[in-house]
Amino acid sequence: MSTADSSTYKVCKSLNGPIVLFPKSMAIQALELGESNKESTPAGCPRLATEIIHPSPRYSSIDAVRGIAACIIVLHHLTLYAPQSALVDSVASAITVPLFNYGSYVVQFFLVIGGFTLAINMPETEIDWKRCVRSVLNRYLRLSIPYLASLTVLILVWLAFGHAMRQPLMESLSLGQLVTHLFFLQDVFGYGNLSAGTWYLCIDIQYAVGCTVLWTALSYGIMRFKVNVNLTTTGAWILMLLGMVSAWYWNRNPNNEPYVCFFMGTLVLGSVVGWSIKDHVSKQAVATYTAMLLASLSIDFRPRLLVAIATAALIYLCIGRLSRVKIPKLLQWFGKVSYCLFLVHYSICALTLHLLDTWIGESPLRACVSMLLAFANSAVAAWVLHLCVELPSQKWVRQKLQLGPKRETLVQSKDFSMPARSSTSPTPESSKQPFAGVL
Repeated sequence: MSTADSSTYKVCKSLNGPIVLFPKSMAIQALELGESNKESTPAGCPRLATEIIHPSPRYSSIDAVRGIAACIIVLHHLTLYAPQSALVDSVASAITVPLFNYGSYVVQFFLVIGGFTLAINMPETEIDWKRCVRSVLNRYLRLSIPYLASLTVLILVWLAFGHAMRQPLMESLSLGQLVTHLFFLQDVFGYGNLSAGTWYLCIDIQYAVGCTVLWTALSYGIMRFKVNVNLTTTGAWILMLLGMVSAWYWNRNPNNEPYVCFFMGTLVLGSVVGWSIKDHVSKQAVATYTAMLLASLSIDFRPRLLVAIATAALIYLCIGRLSRVKIPKLLQWFGKVSYCLFLVHYSICALTLHLLDTWIGESPLRACVSMLLAFANSAVAAWVLHLCVELPSQKWVRQKLQLGPKRETLVQSKDFSMPARSSTSPTPESSKQPFAGVL
């Protein structure tokens, strides 16, 4: 059966017999018939489990938020690193000063949305260590291939023009830096980042690996000791406890910034929002966790936590009331290329401003134009990186690791029943692409 056909079929799996495929409409009729004739089901009939196969949901409104956040980060870095930023401040301080002072807060958007997408894509059934390794490798390759391509561009720009730039791209380059960047360990070993903002990827990979290992360990315990608990709910509560420890203790110590424990409170907030949507965590649990984050501000006020909580509320809006809002095509486009824009903007902006430096001179107007051109060039470079590297690499990873679409269990009981997802759960806007959990 082709991939296109699989979305219109359900899998009926008899626990006492073979797997059977039949059209989706017939499956729905069978479910409804089973609902209305539960008591008439003869004893000894085979127990059935029905699964619908479809890609993970992708919410275009959340993609748009991520795209806007990536654009703000680019503008923030322009005000932070561009040699011509002082000239722009002289005529547009009402825009550049807030971007300089508060632009970094949108990183909380990436952290919360990253935790949310990870939760949406986490397996709901027990996993073994072999699947754990495959999941970690999948996450690493999806992040690292475009990331390493962008670092290659950065190093080439530095080698070609770095000696003449007013604001150096980097001070030096060593083998230790390259090796640690290859495994997202540069901050852990104290080398710092070659490109602006890439520290976030180190945190993202640490959180993804930690959650996958936790899920695998819990799966082993559940299967080994035959404990009747829900894997996702148990894991969610463990992470919520760690998140609260982070908000009250780890996040208040700047020395913890290279490690995921510093950001655990924010990442877990996004994850529990995702699990609450999938009915693994109650809305009351989400409210309690949020209240604990707010309470931690009483001993150390951190505006970034308020931004994270606001982002969680925005996610609820995006999958609720805003799910039916038509997203402008430009925002959809920025959402698709947001990860590549995040990766490549630093080197492209530096190169553009260096090439225009003589033309800019001491003109504030030309400085403004040059920054807009730097932003536009970064967007074009991100589009090229997305088409030429990110999309082909994702396809290659899926083929090599044999990663198929997710399965959402609809029936797991003796009688036919409707999906575990509540009737009020949001309907995915599009199921054409998996929600990748990357920027």
